[in-house]
Amino acid sequence: MRSCRRPWARSLGPSGRFQIPLCSIYGRNAGQVGAFPSVVRVINAARVNPKTNVTTAGGALTIQNGVLPKGLTIATNLPMYVLGDVNLDTTPKLAPNVTPANDYFVPVLLAADRITRHSNAWTDANARWGLPMATLVRTPTLTRHHFEVFSGWVQSDKANGYHDDGIENFMKYNERWNVEAHYAGSMVAGFASVYELAGSGSNGHGNPGSYGFSAPTRVETYDFHLDLPENQPPGAPIYNVQGIFLWQAE
Repeated sequence: MRSCRRPWARSLGPSGRFQIPLCSIYGRNAGQVGAFPSVVRVINAARVNPKTNVTTAGGALTIQNGVLPKGLTIATNLPMYVLGDVNLDTTPKLAPNVTPANDYFVPVLLAADRITRHSNAWTDANARWGLPMATLVRTPTLTRHHFEVFSGWVQSDKANGYHDDGIENFMKYNERWNVEAHYAGSMVAGFASVYELAGSGSNGHGNPGSYGFSAPTRVETYDFHLDLPENQPPGAPIYNVQGIFLWQAE
């Protein structure tokens, strides 16, 4: 996974806010190849817009309420990898007429060519390409994702023994899941993936020697907060949809 920002590099724009440097500033020296992004990685997104200010353990950082009052949208035409808990301040609404205790909702939309979910326990050191999972076991921990998805997907390649790329695994996995993966939001498969066409390569769902994953216990639900137009994430497309509610003989 490459990006234009070097580790620990920091650049401040005119407003004083952090920004990623332009790719064109790299590769200027003789013999260097200019950097280019190949994926987008979402990290440290457990708190997006908390109900009240939250100070992290040790007091190193205070996450302020009201910075993103309308929520957050991250959209790219590249594949996206989501690492760890996302948007834990949201309390999902699990039924249309039942208001949850401590009700609070933050709309977060992730839109990409393909989305892969990584648990809180993910480490890059245990995911080197070319080594079977049995060599460097990737064991996840319980992870909660409260966001909306608009993404591409790939059909299952059942002819070659792969069953991990249909709508049942709309968001990909590549860890040996043996715990629950919680998700609340709304999933929209909008198109066929363009860049990430290959499957997770499980061919046996994570058996020793394979390169893919083992399926988690999926605890997935629609968040009924999204029934209201005013709760849509920033920039979310809205369509007029016609459907047949009831067939009836004349």
